[in-house]
Amino acid sequence: MPLTTADGPAIYYESAGDPANPPVVLIAGASAQLIWWQDEFVQRLVDRGLFVIRFDNRDVGLSAQIGGPQDFGFAYTIRDMAGDICRVLDSLGVASANIVGQSLGGGVAQVMAINHPARVRSMVLFFTVPAYEQRFLTDELQQSIMASAATGAAIEQLSRAAAIEEHIERERNSRSMAYALDEVWLREFATRSYDRGYCPAGMVRQVQAAMTLGDLSEDLKALSLPAAIVHGRADRLLKAEAGFELGRLIADSELHIYPGMGHEFPKPLWDDFVTIIARTASRAA
Repeated sequence: MPLTTADGPAIYYESAGDPANPPVVLIAGASAQLIWWQDEFVQRLVDRGLFVIRFDNRDVGLSAQIGGPQDFGFAYTIRDMAGDICRVLDSLGVASANIVGQSLGGGVAQVMAINHPARVRSMVLFFTVPAYEQRFLTDELQQSIMASAATGAAIEQLSRAAAIEEHIERERNSRSMAYALDEVWLREFATRSYDRGYCPAGMVRQVQAAMTLGDLSEDLKALSLPAAIVHGRADRLLKAEAGFELGRLIADSELHIYPGMGHEFPKPLWDDFVTIIARTASRAA
């Protein structure tokens, strides 16, 4: 099992494609395991001539849990999570990569580009923010954050079946009405996520790490790398204004705002997303 253990917690990773091709790292959001990036999507990137790296962030999946099932206190920062990616690249012998992050993973990507610029060739950000400020957060998300510790404690006690249903319902809350939800995949994803590594307290600790992001505005203005920002107009968690702000802050960036898209990765848009990632990576070549 491929794990990076040097200088930090064990991080599980997988790769696909030819290592001689431009590397792309996919960073999942809060509590999401690497399987959130579906195999078919990964294969489309491979078919575009990219070497794709996925991994489980600390506290999810097959990577190390940073605390026990009742440890809901602050444990690490988003900068620590960015450092984990550098360690994964070291394990693969990759000096630098094109970084793709969604939601919390987009925050990790930004911090990596700022703190480890030599390791980041380009950056694609899906529905994320330059700061966890009220102007970018929906009321729905703020209520969710306030209840996260209580939620983690409650779902820790759930049976396997009940925990899977809770996960499915949580994912349904991120969808829009413009794109049909793939219920078959969603149930498979929730079930596989439970069986790969069930860690409700890790979800809470990751949310707390997200709050260490700070305001990246000035640092983002100083970035010199190709970037692309993707956001949905109907995002029920992070407002589309965050995408517009990222586009304003990052000089060499392109901005894609999709009407009707929520905090989701709808399959009808995958060809668009693959093209955006491949084009952004090519601009860094």
